Amino acid sequence: MKISEAIKEMIKLRGLSIFDNYKIFIAMLADFSTDTNSKELSIFKKAVDDKILKICSDNNLKDNNKIAKIRMRLEDDGFAEHTINFVIESFALPLGWNYTLKQTMEQTQQTKQVQTKPANNTDWTCSCGTVNSGNFCGNCGASKPTPQNIDWTCSCGTVNKTNFCTNCGKQSEQQSISPVSNPFTNAKIADYVKFGNYPQTANGDILPIEWQILARKKNKMLLISKYGLEAMRFNSSFNYWGTSEIRTWLNSFFYYKAFNKNEKKYITPVGGDSVFLLSKYEAEEYFANNEARMCKPTDYAMVNGAYVNNDYCLWWLCSPAPDDDSNHVYDVGSGGGIRHCLVKYDDVVVRPALWVNL
Repeated sequence: MKISEAIKEMIKLRGLSIFDNYKIFIAMLADFSTDTNSKELSIFKKAVDDKILKICSDNNLKDNNKIAKIRMRLEDDGFAEHTINFVIESFALPLGWNYTLKQTMEQTQQTKQVQTKPANNTDWTCSCGTVNSGNFCGNCGASKPTPQNIDWTCSCGTVNKTNFCTNCGKQSEQQSISPVSNPFTNAKIADYVKFGNYPQTANGDILPIEWQILARKKNKMLLISKYGLEAMRFNSSFNYWGTSEIRTWLNSFFYYKAFNKNEKKYITPVGGDSVFLLSKYEAEEYFANNEARMCKPTDYAMVNGAYVNNDYCLWWLCSPAPDDDSNHVYDVGSGGGIRHCLVKYDDVVVRPALWVNL
């Protein structure tokens, strides 16, 4: 089954809501594309992100504008022309786009020209793409971003005053290449530090990640996120960490989304993993009791399906359950106790852990 045919079947099953959750979309695509060329599937998954999925389901955009925006985003990310065409063609059939290569490239050029037109001093561009002069967006009602000292122009053509582009979400080059002062220099065990950024509000606003310091060994510190950042399954089946979906997600999607180039320099890989889950042993060693292990999810994690009991969630550990039970791993319950959990449950949250250099 081709990727376009798989997406068409997914839409039949779930409607356009399938584009609302990147993790579910990718997981279902893998299930529906079992006989798809593995190379094509790998290329598609590497190129497509949550923002492209949102473009696909945006009812405020005409089809040709959706195609143009996808093309621009993939061009900005450095993908080759044949890959860009392959991704667009994969969406065109299931979504009924009247797609031709020539029309798409012409539309993209027109879109770029519009976006690069100089903005008035008082104008600002909302994340929905609407240019406004007042304090609130006339299309979606969003408030005007708080002004910063320095304007910068994103590669998509949008002029911004914030660290992230209000049109496409890309981080400011000035922000991403500026030196990062070591946030761990004076930190102690049990302190909290901010490091990296990730969506945390119900609307997906990107905020600094808070980390709890669990241990210090010579010139390194072990951190774990204060909050549960995502809700997702450990794996479709089988509890081996080495080949699990959650390990792949942590060391690819999360790692590259959460940390910029300078922040990555502080992270020390362990056993081939830049980011990982605590083991059962570590969860017992570094937390004094059940209460200390209790964790709250972010609003973003709750929107994505996190189970919550009295404000607290369940969070994954990487250790397999005993007694040859290959479909269970250890997790931490909402009350902080360590227990077993079926690997396919997708309402358990992820608390990433990592080692950093001082």
